[in-house]
Amino acid sequence: MKLPNTGPTQKFLDILDIKDDLIIVKGPRFCMVLESTALNFDLLSEKEQDATIFAYANFVNSLSYPIQIVIKTRQINIDHYIGFLEQQEKLQQSEALRGQMEAYRKFIRQLVIENTILSKRFFVVIPYYQVTMSKPALPFMKKTGGDIYDSETLEKAKQIFAEREQELAWHLRRLGIELHRLNTQELIKLFFGIYNPQIDDTETLTSDVEGYLTPLVKPVTT
Repeated sequence: MKLPNTGPTQKFLDILDIKDDLIIVKGPRFCMVLESTALNFDLLSEKEQDATIFAYANFVNSLSYPIQIVIKTRQINIDHYIGFLEQQEKLQQSEALRGQMEAYRKFIRQLVIENTILSKRFFVVIPYYQVTMSKPALPFMKKTGGDIYDSETLEKAKQIFAEREQELAWHLRRLGIELHRLNTQELIKLFFGIYNPQIDDTETLTSDVEGYLTPLVKPVTT
């Protein structure tokens, strides 16, 4: 039986490319991803909570473009950490320190049994939509999967994102939140983890970008 060659998995994804710290999506559209620190609202005093709500309202009302707030939640496997504690416990010369580390290790293990330990990452996604371009494409335009963008449009998007990044950083800093713009390699790692949730956060992933670009599912050959 001959199976149809449907092409690589990437054909069915909306992402065309990750380039110059930007995500290029079918359309084409461009997206910048900023990772933010967290703010524990419950630990603030009543006056601080009111000030935070006021600052956030001003931030939302000042926006002249859409943004998306994404929270990535994953259950943490701390077996590596437990193993590290066991090794350190054996290396301690003091019996008192060994006893304290043993008690701490048992506490962590019991905590994991009784509770689900989660890690959360917070992202702000800012899009930029390109004006529809006529076809056929000119030689200097890049065509991928039927979507076209040129270097001039890419440079315009980079300029707009730089301005919006500064604006968002100023507003969110008033809330006590700092922003970090994900670069190309960090974006590739992020999406690699999204599409491969079986990969443990504690595992060391290759720093070679080419390793993440290699298709995991290849076309059927006959």
